[in-house]
Amino acid sequence: MLHVYFHTNRPLRPPPNGSGFLATSGWSASPRLPRLRAEWACCIRAPWNLPQAFKYRWMLEQAERAAGARSAWLGLLSDGDVVFQCTAAEIMSRFARLGTPLVVGAERRWFPLPRDAADPFGPPANLSWREKYTLRRQRQFYPNSGLLLGTASGFRMLLRELERIPRFPCCAYHGESGGFQLDPCSSCRPPRAFPDPVPCVVDDQACLHVALAGARGSRQFVVDSEGKLFLNLHDLLPHELVARDGRVAFKKSAETPCVVHGNGGKDALLDLLPRAAGKRQGRHTKGSMISRDVVSWAPFL
Repeated sequence: MLHVYFHTNRPLRPPPNGSGFLATSGWSASPRLPRLRAEWACCIRAPWNLPQAFKYRWMLEQAERAAGARSAWLGLLSDGDVVFQCTAAEIMSRFARLGTPLVVGAERRWFPLPRDAADPFGPPANLSWREKYTLRRQRQFYPNSGLLLGTASGFRMLLRELERIPRFPCCAYHGESGGFQLDPCSSCRPPRAFPDPVPCVVDDQACLHVALAGARGSRQFVVDSEGKLFLNLHDLLPHELVARDGRVAFKKSAETPCVVHGNGGKDALLDLLPRAAGKRQGRHTKGSMISRDVVSWAPFL
């Protein structure tokens, strides 16, 4: 059985019977949040970014409560806009082959983008600007906060690194002086804009990047740039996804990811899923789940 923790404040439907998944959903809550929201109003792009920055602690607390007296466990922290393509047993088998306590999904975009900090995850620093640009358009270098799978030691390591960030939950790389340029939030009410750089960012992905940059060299995590377990769709093009053996595959690496995160390119994914499953094309709900053994749609959201 694999326990999946969905950090969401929306309704959650349980996984299909026999899929091997146990699902828990919830949302970070703390009496400190109103004070932190006022303290870091400059650097919060959207209201939901603040509780999201605490989702790693929320997941660890939930997982340790579920484990009880057991000191060892394996847990998957997930956003809600995902498609599962493997049984729990296959996910756990692939994780074991990677030989690391924490696997983090990857994407092509370095976001949020600092103005000065050296790139801790991307192409080698000795390459030319053009070579780096080309590689960034071809490979998934950068950690995405939507999918993480790890052991108790892996998630505890991550939380330790988060707690070392001096201004957490407002996160910035060590030595960063130019700040971050945040995108406007047009869906916020009222809309928010950030004409000037901010010194740090309150965001689950910003804090994940800073924490993992601090843990580089520790060999305690792997960024899944090939899509062996996870595939994040942001900045991928439709032709990079193919149908293979009833599932969606990543053409570039020839891997069939166990979980696909629709953080961009949802339309291309939703068009391809019915063909992968051998069904007629049709719309499916964001957050669907497809089991490897029994093709069935069970929308999470």
